[in-house]
Amino acid sequence: MAKNEKAPQTFEPTRIQRVLTGMIVGVIGAAILSIIIAIASAAFAWTLLLFIFPVIAIIGMATGMLLMIALMVVTIREKVRQNKLSE
Repeated sequence: MAKNEKAPQTFEPTRIQRVLTGMIVGVIGAAILSIIIAIASAAFAWTLLLFIFPVIAIIGMATGMLLMIALMVVTIREKVRQNKLSE
């Protein structure tokens, strides 16, 4: 019996997915950079920077996680919509 094979669909991200991806990269990149600065400030005993940058890192990582969850929700909704249209 011949299988009903569909051509593989290419997935092109929507505008909101591209924006969320850029935001995730920027926020998590800034958080990682602030962690590096915090480590350097601890090594060189810069007291002012020692307190500021870990807070930025914590907020940045938490925000990045929320953005990733939002991207997953948007992607899942888009896949469900595509599956309904292809049926």
